Amino acid sequence: MKRYLMIALWLWAATARAGNGDVNGDGMTTIADANTVIAMILNGNETAAGDVNGDGLVTIADASVIVSIILNGEPGQTGYDYVWDDDALPEIHLEVSLDEWNRLLALYDNNRYTTQYVMARMRYVKDGQVTRLDSVGLRLKGNTSRRRPEGESGQMHQADATVWHHCHFGLNLRKWVNTDEHTLRGIRKLHLKWHKEDPSHVRELFCYDLFRRAGVWTALRDNYCRLWLHVEGDSQEVYYGVYDMLEPVDKRFLKDRAEQFGSVKGYLWKCRLAGCGLNNTEADMWWDDDSDDRHAYTLQTRTGEFTQAKAQLQDFITKLQSLSDTEFRTWIQQVTDVDLLLRTYAVNTAVGMWDDYWVLANNYYIYFNGTGTDDYRFFFIPYDYDNTLGTSAIIDAGRQDPLHWGQSQNNLIVRLLTFEDWKLRYCELLKQLVDPGQSLMDEAAARNRITAWQQLISPYVANGTDDYIQAVWDEPATWGNHSEYRLCSDDNNNFFRVKAASIAEYCDIEPTPVLDPWYVVGEAVADGSWHNSADSVGRSLIPMYPHPDSLHLMAWAGYLEADKGFKVVHTPGRWDSQWGVDASGNLVLNGGLSNDITVSESGYYRLDLDSRANALTINRITDEVATYTLMCMPGRYQGWDPAQNAMTTVTTVAPGHDWTADMTWNEDTQLKFAANGSWAINWGARTFPAGLGTQDGPNIPVAAGAYRICFNDLLGRYLFLPLP
Repeated sequence: MKRYLMIALWLWAATARAGNGDVNGDGMTTIADANTVIAMILNGNETAAGDVNGDGLVTIADASVIVSIILNGEPGQTGYDYVWDDDALPEIHLEVSLDEWNRLLALYDNNRYTTQYVMARMRYVKDGQVTRLDSVGLRLKGNTSRRRPEGESGQMHQADATVWHHCHFGLNLRKWVNTDEHTLRGIRKLHLKWHKEDPSHVRELFCYDLFRRAGVWTALRDNYCRLWLHVEGDSQEVYYGVYDMLEPVDKRFLKDRAEQFGSVKGYLWKCRLAGCGLNNTEADMWWDDDSDDRHAYTLQTRTGEFTQAKAQLQDFITKLQSLSDTEFRTWIQQVTDVDLLLRTYAVNTAVGMWDDYWVLANNYYIYFNGTGTDDYRFFFIPYDYDNTLGTSAIIDAGRQDPLHWGQSQNNLIVRLLTFEDWKLRYCELLKQLVDPGQSLMDEAAARNRITAWQQLISPYVANGTDDYIQAVWDEPATWGNHSEYRLCSDDNNNFFRVKAASIAEYCDIEPTPVLDPWYVVGEAVADGSWHNSADSVGRSLIPMYPHPDSLHLMAWAGYLEADKGFKVVHTPGRWDSQWGVDASGNLVLNGGLSNDITVSESGYYRLDLDSRANALTINRITDEVATYTLMCMPGRYQGWDPAQNAMTTVTTVAPGHDWTADMTWNEDTQLKFAANGSWAINWGARTFPAGLGTQDGPNIPVAAGAYRICFNDLLGRYLFLPLP
């Protein structure tokens, strides 16, 4: 050990290099980092940062790696930043012997989900720098998208005469040569993913980029690469085209985020197949034993401790499912960062990820940074985002309610959203994502990023496979349930435009405002009686409709006959606060001593009241007025039928324009107002319980409850008054 320290001192003056040996966090790799590792060993205070070679231990081998980085002059970036460089388009050239390639084909024919590797050589080219590795592991990857890389089942390689198929590949650079030098700047594994039925070539890249922009540090890194493959005997290599190059979620993934995870010596689970709803302790759980068997939950780290890891996961599931709301809230805050989890799922639903935990109970990782049942932090790691941004099945990924995204039995997020403060936070995060001021996934920001990426890769997309996608264009997958969505169009099929409207619609759940309406009553309105009791609202007592942004600003519009009187009163059943006219004909607010208000000419009028400034005005409506024979309330509660759930109107002098209905809903719903039994004329808005509807406006969100609903078709305003 003393001899090693002397060598370390001799090397102190060597050129410092930036690299993945930066143990002390100064941004450089120097002998100081090697000495830090040695001090850890001597003092028995090893930390995750000292595990340079990623074997889970801090030993003299880690110090040796640091010295190797310095002596070999490893350039510029760390391996992590060198490989996942968003501005680069590196080349990967694979060479496989004929025997090894045919073995890969045979492995697929025997089991299309094989995880077995064959040996290959790799040449990695970036910015003129070439890295060559002679013995790397090559395997096939994918779930439903997994394909045979060439020909038909049973066929072996046909030199210069085969039909190549796009497929996903996995590379393990240390599979056959397990040394620190046999890596790509310290990176050991790469996942190469083709853009299956994504002619835009941006969906997965966009999503992971958005996760990182939104502060979800648990998201993996990825960027583009170009891929070539040469099988022994072929006269030239085949160009496979532009691929996504993704960071694997493994031990190195944890290590590169060691500070955020807190510990990298916990249990990492891959939750890849349907059945991972975190709701069944008897679900299929196993460990990664290098076999071709597939399991719902697969333990990826510390596999020798599978029994203990399984017990921990089962305990987590049991608590998630059985704790009372109060107990759950206390527990979940102890074991996870709730805000990070809400942030993760806000991005997930915003990008339209339906092939996920909440809908289909698959496609994610979880990590427990401790090994017991009470001494860990839980992390949710998002994964597999190619079927997004309008490529969907089962649901409409653009318009689905983000508060009710998937199945209630997959209830981790469901339970979080039962708490009002967390639901409001989740909605706040969703609204931030589509806020143009944040430049995250509003229509303009998304289009700019997508266009830049497509300009980078478009000259290189055409390839030598039989894939029908040989260029970049803007469509979702052909098998999806909403083929109309586009990413860069300037119309109402733009996914980002639709999603922004959907989030605004479902996430407008600020505390319900307190209504304090005034009412019009008298011979000139409604049924012409002067009844002002509470049960007369909508019959003889007609509300003035508040402006949704300023509830003290109210209006009513309708037909008034000349010389027929009316007043404006505040409280049903009382006359002590009312508007009338004095002896000079001036509008006055007093305690019931005023005269009736009248107009000199019959016609349509608008009344405006500012209840704070105590100001009432009456103005003649000179525009032509439309009249309707039927007014209905189509909504989610009744299948959106515009000819059902009719309202009633009461008038003695002209076609009515105030409509009322009593309704009770046991759960939140949405509705609109539609005239004459069709959608040709309809009103919608985002506000509740009062609002200003517009033609083809958004669905009106309605909280569960019993209401007397009032609607004025001249103003387009509505009011939901609670029934006793």
